[in-house]
Amino acid sequence: MPEPILAFTRVSKRFADGTVALAGVDLRVAPGEFVSVVGPSGCGKSTLLRIASGLSEASEGTVTVRTDKPGYVFQDPTLLPWRTVQANVELFAELRGLPKEERRRRAEEAIELVGLSDFARHRPRALSGGMRMRASLARSLTLAPELFLFDEPFGALDEITRERLNDELLQLFLARRFAALFVTHSVTEAVYMSTRVVVMSGRPGQVLGDFAVPFDYPRSSQLRFDEPFAHLAGQVSARLRGTSRTTGGGSGGLKSEATAQVAGGHAEPSGSPPVNQGSGGLKSAAGTQAAGGHATPSGSPPVDKAVHR
Repeated sequence: MPEPILAFTRVSKRFADGTVALAGVDLRVAPGEFVSVVGPSGCGKSTLLRIASGLSEASEGTVTVRTDKPGYVFQDPTLLPWRTVQANVELFAELRGLPKEERRRRAEEAIELVGLSDFARHRPRALSGGMRMRASLARSLTLAPELFLFDEPFGALDEITRERLNDELLQLFLARRFAALFVTHSVTEAVYMSTRVVVMSGRPGQVLGDFAVPFDYPRSSQLRFDEPFAHLAGQVSARLRGTSRTTGGGSGGLKSEATAQVAGGHAEPSGSPPVNQGSGGLKSAAGTQAAGGHATPSGSPPVDKAVHR
């Protein structure tokens, strides 16, 4: 079995105000794995991503990251409003110090890949929510991360656009088989996208379940309606419901998807209004180094980070 590209070993996180976000988390992501994490609101899912990216440090335990090319995708596209799509997509390559012509070439290729060539000279305010997220993914394609960290990147989108972007992201995954750690509140999304689904408890977050997803890639959108898919989604939802009853799930808790999952439906978390989406999508990514994230590029070598409180 290959060494994991990302590993948490007995990782805990206590903030300065005394809040314990994580307690003894053990989690591995192997090269080529797409691992989704679901759990109640406030259980430390995003904290895991921040620790993995180096934006935060664990209070206890060991974090091992065997790549110096991570990508971080936030819930918000975080585009600079005064820059065009082209200039936004060039940003990370610019920060890395790449020559002007090289970063322009990489940006143009990435913009074409995500289907935004006709909007390269538009500013973010002229784009729909889905188009802004595509621009943010294109920005990270220029640096070709080996490890993706996704923090609910499609959570604010309407259901149709969200499912389309799920399919397009899977195209990128199949083209390059990067490693991914994907945080979501949607059980349907987690099961559809992943090779494994990890269930976390309420705060302080602990791993309570790890479900292998047996469905072959590529995956048809029809899979969401198949009985085996509904059965697995129901198992994940059942574990989450037990978690929410025993822990309270932090602030807000996870919205139950049990009925929709067992029926093979598409329940989505509420609270985010739908937005109008533009047309277009990710083109075939075969032969193209795929990536997507918002972490400031790092030139440091892979490190094993051990922190003991």
